[in-house]
Amino acid sequence: MNIKQAKDYIKDCVKIYLKKDEFGEYRIPVVRQRPVFLLGAPGIGKTAIMEQIAQELGIALVSYSMTHHTRQSALGLPFICKKEYSGEMTDVSEYTMSEIIASVHETMEASGIREGILFLDEINCVSETLAPSMLQFLQYKVFGRHRVPEGWIVVTAGNPPEYNKSVREFDVVTMDRLRLLEVEADYHVWKEYAGEQGVHSAILNYLDLKKEHFYRIEAGLKGKTYVTARGWEDLSEILQMYEEEGMQTDEALVGQYIRNEKIAKEFTAYYDLYQKYKRDYQIYQILSGHAPDSAVIRAQQAPFDERLSLVGMLLDKIQSEMREAVETADYLTELTASLKAVKALLTRDEGATLEQLLEEQRSRREKKIESLQKAGALSKGVRKKEKHVLAFLQEEQKFCMLESGKEESGFVALEKRYREQVVRMKENTAAIGERLHALFVFLEKAFPEGNEMLIFVTELTVNDYSARFIGMFGSEDYRRHNEELLISERKNELQEEIAALELQLAKAGMIREWEKDEAAFQYEQREGRAILLLWKGAGSTAHIPEEVDGCPVREIGRKAFLSNKRIQEVYLPGSIEMIDDWAFAYCSKLSRIWMPRHPVSFGKGVFLQCERLEHFILEDEKTPMSEKVKECTGALLAAVVHKLDAPYLLNPMQAGRKSWIRK
Repeated sequence: MNIKQAKDYIKDCVKIYLKKDEFGEYRIPVVRQRPVFLLGAPGIGKTAIMEQIAQELGIALVSYSMTHHTRQSALGLPFICKKEYSGEMTDVSEYTMSEIIASVHETMEASGIREGILFLDEINCVSETLAPSMLQFLQYKVFGRHRVPEGWIVVTAGNPPEYNKSVREFDVVTMDRLRLLEVEADYHVWKEYAGEQGVHSAILNYLDLKKEHFYRIEAGLKGKTYVTARGWEDLSEILQMYEEEGMQTDEALVGQYIRNEKIAKEFTAYYDLYQKYKRDYQIYQILSGHAPDSAVIRAQQAPFDERLSLVGMLLDKIQSEMREAVETADYLTELTASLKAVKALLTRDEGATLEQLLEEQRSRREKKIESLQKAGALSKGVRKKEKHVLAFLQEEQKFCMLESGKEESGFVALEKRYREQVVRMKENTAAIGERLHALFVFLEKAFPEGNEMLIFVTELTVNDYSARFIGMFGSEDYRRHNEELLISERKNELQEEIAALELQLAKAGMIREWEKDEAAFQYEQREGRAILLLWKGAGSTAHIPEEVDGCPVREIGRKAFLSNKRIQEVYLPGSIEMIDDWAFAYCSKLSRIWMPRHPVSFGKGVFLQCERLEHFILEDEKTPMSEKVKECTGALLAAVVHKLDAPYLLNPMQAGRKSWIRK
């Protein structure tokens, strides 16, 4: 599974384990609360999701790496104490509290939060002396004589042995006490996270073009080379700081984070080109609504990778502005609640001064931040928002000390300064809205027929901040294009139309069911030919038969596989003649298609957003192709779908010929 799915599983697991009965007891006893074991390659975000889960559930988090722990530090140190048994005093060995268990108690005392997650990383790298004690800990949540407090869920993580020489493989007895989640790197999932974290757009654009460079660990002559999600995120931070300071980025810098010489060299070259595009296209003029004709003409004639980079640069600029606007709106919303509380108290309590009430609000918020910080449950977004509110309250306290007059007039002055900030926010959001409109106008001129508008609108939709900005302040351009491009509400409407149409046809007795082996689908018979309407197979491979009930399968119907998240390979029969609109659209895992080498008609958006599609395998017994030619042709055909933006090249009869390659 990918890291996002793992996060959802762990989050659900924590919720279930913390569920209580009517007497306040945990419904699943501690001994049955199996710890989760996240097993995956380094740098894919295992630690990061634990922080996110704690923040989202409002519980504490204590993290420990088990690599440096010995038996003594984990279990506690022995000491001798005197105890009385049957009237006689005797010396007895006891143990101090484990450093790990003590940290949980300290977090509870400091934060006041009684429930949380104890995250133990590198669990399969524990020392040989500590390994036997882990069995007891995993079953009973006990280190030495001390138990993990109730309400604390144990989550563990580790790397497979091929990534870490210190790994000790768990035996069956140990694994039988864990809930194993095997996690793999997934660029599409990481990209969502990266967009919310503000990862440099040059990195995201490069990885959109070179997805295979996202995560790679290889053994070479100079030892292991590696590229990880952590490396890309850390590189993003340093690139942004270098740009702020006007410092030069070179291959040596990139190579400190991307430990693969070839990928580091390619990214550095792309980054230099990316900066050149920024200068050449005059991004700020495009945003101001005065895009030069030269920029429009160049964009129209640019190759796909340059166009993708241009869209990425425009998105980066507008989304960073949207992010700041949304954060400002969140801060003002939070501030409004505090000021309303101050005003209500000021009205009710004649003895309270404005300065005192502001101090109470500030003190309460500081304690809240401190509590969440000590619990490890304070996100960057919440910290930033709270810091802004505290800064405003502190500034107003200073005004109260300097200004004289009645308390009511003091609050009037405070309210005036607050409204000034609201007005500035509204002016800023209006200006961002105008720049967004200018971007839509530019893209309409530059790419009237291409997929660039689809990419632009999709990225605005999936990015949390841009989606929230448009939801809060609106955008007519976005609404119009969103409907046109089969995204969001439009996609749901189409699926509802499909369901309604299927219901009508079923009532008329026109839709039939076919099932054999792992293949299952609905089809319609029309004039002696079968049309596949909806694929229902549960497997990852679709073998479509030549005929059903004596009728040849001639057509893959409109949206027959739409948004199928399981399908990875499709075998089209030799009888197929037509693949209708959006037949395989949004099949995110589809990678290979076997198809006959004879004329096939294609509708609109047949392979829309099939970003993992790598090969079309052409089958032709009359004019067989060599394996090398077949592989290269298949890869080029796949590129036609989502890279070259040239659907007229999707021609099985011409594919592979010299004239086709020249086109």
